[in-house]
Amino acid sequence: MPPIAPLVTLTCDDNTNRFQRKVNQYNLLKTIGQGANCKVVLIQDSLNRKYYAAKVFKLAKTYPNAKTSLPLEREVRIMKKIHHENIVNFREVLFAPEKNAFYLIMEWGNCGSLQNLIDTKIKIAEKTIASIFRQLVNGLSYLHSQGFVHQDIKPSNVLLFSDGTAKIGDFGIGHSFQSAETVVGTPAYQAPEIFDDSYDDLTDLPALDPAKEDVWSLGVTLFETLFGKLPFTGENVYEIARTIRKIGLVLPNNISGPLSDLLFGMLNPDPTKRLSLDEVKESSFFKDSSDRFVPPINPVEPPKPDNLLPIYQIAASVCDDTFSVASKKNLSISNSWDGLNEHYLISNK
Repeated sequence: MPPIAPLVTLTCDDNTNRFQRKVNQYNLLKTIGQGANCKVVLIQDSLNRKYYAAKVFKLAKTYPNAKTSLPLEREVRIMKKIHHENIVNFREVLFAPEKNAFYLIMEWGNCGSLQNLIDTKIKIAEKTIASIFRQLVNGLSYLHSQGFVHQDIKPSNVLLFSDGTAKIGDFGIGHSFQSAETVVGTPAYQAPEIFDDSYDDLTDLPALDPAKEDVWSLGVTLFETLFGKLPFTGENVYEIARTIRKIGLVLPNNISGPLSDLLFGMLNPDPTKRLSLDEVKESSFFKDSSDRFVPPINPVEPPKPDNLLPIYQIAASVCDDTFSVASKKNLSISNSWDGLNEHYLISNK
């Protein structure tokens, strides 16, 4: 039986005011991620008792004017269009005038992220890795079919669930899915054509596929999952580019032929010669992989709200498909969220 990482128990954030904070029906329990533009909070729906993750964007800090708020608006609209079993499901977006903040409510991976699994340093069975990445390829294929590229695939953006599913998410830098014209991402996982001037002669090719950037990032993520380290390192993007160009990909001698071919194909520095996602999907590495995997890491034991503490209620409006940040700036909510209001909203859904 493969080793299983020990159970992790989360505790609620310390609250110096000793209140149980609540946005509408959601109890705010613990900060589980932090990025430049947002933080991610573990929450529990007090109605169905299920746990979710909330990406919290402070409006004044993150998007001080309407023009710079467009990425958030785009993120919400795109996520509402994306429905796939291997992409983190978006539930709703709330705006709380009191906090001048947006709350993007989405699925929570109860087995943590792929990065959490890598950090345990336990040996992950190759069939488990094949199942995880087969699912990620399926999720990315769907995303690309809808006209979007992710541009920030990395282990911390892959969430694992106790039912054996892996899902693509984004809980770090404050964006989910981007148009092909947007340049974002984490340097260690970015394709070399994004930041290396030596690839400028390729950028004029009309057939250059922006989806190949996701293939590269997925290849780096696969390498790190297999070997516990990055394939290309450096103090900055220029050193990483130099390593890719001068040294290239180095693999252990004892890996299988199909896996070696897959990694070399995904991590080909020339995007015109790099495998497409359809070609990745056809790799014999995935031939015997299953639709689900046995999680090599135990589910996280989430905290429960402290019912002995007084509730600090934050009222929020539910944003519809036509919402804009500018229209929410001066929004106020006259009625507090209480039992009667809660019942009214539930019975009128």
